[in-house]
Amino acid sequence: MANRKTPAKAERSSFNAANGNDSRQANQVRSKKGERPGTDDSNPGKKQVAPFEQVYEIVKKIPRGKVLTYGHISKKMNGRLSAAAVGWALNGLSSEKAKLKGYDSKTVPWHRVLNSKGKISTQEESPLEGSDGRSVTMQQFMLEREGVEFERDGSLNLEKYLWRLSEDL
Repeated sequence: MANRKTPAKAERSSFNAANGNDSRQANQVRSKKGERPGTDDSNPGKKQVAPFEQVYEIVKKIPRGKVLTYGHISKKMNGRLSAAAVGWALNGLSSEKAKLKGYDSKTVPWHRVLNSKGKISTQEESPLEGSDGRSVTMQQFMLEREGVEFERDGSLNLEKYLWRLSEDL
C-alpha cells in the first residue's frame, strides 16, 4: 500500500510548509548555504544557545511592569521558534531539564509574556482576586502586583506595557 497522508496530516504539512515550520526543509536550506542545521547565523562568533534557553534568557530581561508577546520573542529569535513554541518553552519551566540548567518559574518571569492581543492565553481556575474584585489567573494577579492594569475584557494596553526590545538582546 502506498504511503498516503491523511487529510489532517496533509493539511498540517502544507500549513507548516507555508509558514516556514518544516524543520527538514529549513535544515536543507541551511545545509545548502553551508551552515550546520539548527544553527543561528544572526550572531556570528557568539556561542549557540539552545532555543528554550534563548527564550528564558530573553524573558529574564523583561522589566517589572512590562510585557512581551510570544510573537515578539519569536521575532527576536529570528523565527528560530514559532510563537506557539515560545509558549511551550515557558510551559517547560517546570521540567527537570530546565531546573538542571538553572531555569524555573522563580528565575524566569514567565507571567510577563502574553498573546498578541495583550491577553493571557491560559484560563485556569483561580481563587485569586484581581484589583477589581473578580477572580483572576495567577498570571494576571502577578502582573497587577507589578502595576499592570487590565481592562474588563482581560486585555491590557500593549502600547503602554509592551517592552521595547533593544538590539543587543
